[in-house]
Amino acid sequence: MRNAPANSAARETVWNAPGMPALLLLTATGFSGFAVLLPTAPLWAVHGGADAAGAGSVNAVLMLCTVLAQSLVPTAIRHLGWRTTLVCGMVLLGVPALLHLLTAQLGVVLALAAVRGLGFGVLTVCGAGAVAELVEPARRGQAIGAYGLAIAGPQFILVSTAPWVAQNVGFEVVFAIGALPLLGVAPALRLARRLDARPAGAENAPHQDGARDKRAAYLPLLRPMLLLLGVTAAGAP
Repeated sequence: MRNAPANSAARETVWNAPGMPALLLLTATGFSGFAVLLPTAPLWAVHGGADAAGAGSVNAVLMLCTVLAQSLVPTAIRHLGWRTTLVCGMVLLGVPALLHLLTAQLGVVLALAAVRGLGFGVLTVCGAGAVAELVEPARRGQAIGAYGLAIAGPQFILVSTAPWVAQNVGFEVVFAIGALPLLGVAPALRLARRLDARPAGAENAPHQDGARDKRAAYLPLLRPMLLLLGVTAAGAP
């Protein structure tokens, strides 16, 4: 019986570490919604009569609002908590996909791109931050790999296939897939419970030491996040 805790620890990996399954499911659904609309939202604008410049501005607005949101997310987490921030991010990312069904008018598509950008900014910052919070430094590299796979998988499949599906099956199917972040609300709530339940002592640590620990946790995540942003922007129509 005394070996049970040791055996349990031996079976634990970054894939099943507390909070990681919820994070990976949240990330996969969120990035699926993002990836499927990345090439097709501009096509939808063209379908509504936009020219090449108008179509190109869709993803420009998306990425601009993503960067703006990323700068505000740490403050949102401090004041609103993980639960509210994560849920708002998934809703902002998922609901606009369904609203595309109402019209393909360029102004509306741009407004929806802005809202999706805010949600995507929340997703990227919260996801990277959660990895740093959930996994101890010794296994953080493995956790980043698992997190990166949850990011890359949906993009690899959906960015390339979404235009074909839109033009040969229908935009309605694409917009339904784009709403997948709404399914990520449930894992977001589970993840938030885990993050908000951290020991109070960690929250009450001296500010200077806490800031230094945060920098140490987030710096390993900076490179993959910058790479993600560069690849995504380069692939945007």
